Amino acid sequence: MTSSELKIKREAAGLSQEELANLAGMHKNTIYNYENGSNIPPKKITILEKALSQKNNIESQNYISSVPVYFSSDSDDIYNTNGNKFTEKPDGSFDIEVDLIPFDAYASYLESLEEAGIHSDFEKVVFNVDRYGRGHYQAFKIKGESMNGGMINDVPDGALVLAREIGRHLWKDGFHDANHGFIILCKDSIYHKDIVDFNKENGDIICESRNNSREFVKRFTINLNDVYQIFRIIKRQM
Repeated sequence: MTSSELKIKREAAGLSQEELANLAGMHKNTIYNYENGSNIPPKKITILEKALSQKNNIESQNYISSVPVYFSSDSDDIYNTNGNKFTEKPDGSFDIEVDLIPFDAYASYLESLEEAGIHSDFEKVVFNVDRYGRGHYQAFKIKGESMNGGMINDVPDGALVLAREIGRHLWKDGFHDANHGFIILCKDSIYHKDIVDFNKENGDIICESRNNSREFVKRFTINLNDVYQIFRIIKRQM
């Protein structure tokens, strides 16, 4: 498959670059690069063809165009456009199944972003939530006690958290308080911190730890140009 063929097939399927990326488990920048001349490895061609085929099969079965969800043909599972699976429970709540990214596996996760790999090597975990969500959700296993200051909403070492990505286009609006903090994925590291201030002019965010012990840096600055993704933690699971 050439770059031009990929674009033609994507447009024929009625998909945006981001939607195709979500179906294929890739980063949207990878689709952009492929369509602009980057070489498409054979194994990625196979993945893309399956994603395009999946889109066609969905439309012929249970796809509802006015609502961005995909219904499995053989169960009551619901998939949002980011590939997160929701299963409705008898009480009206939902179980959401997501990839679990341990802090120790950050390098592998970063590589999957850059190379558009599907996160098949990561464990899946399930959280119960009140409602179906349209966002991009991931789970993280926290490492360290920097966000454990002994308060009710703090997060100790080893806790699992469910987090929703904040789209890059929303960063300019700033970052409102999060009960359990944010996951910040940078070029060189992964952080679990509060974002306590934001300079819109230069793109600096001020990050803060909740643990006042001397072994933890209380405050430091990250520039958003060095950030890949930011997730707001929405649920903690001890």
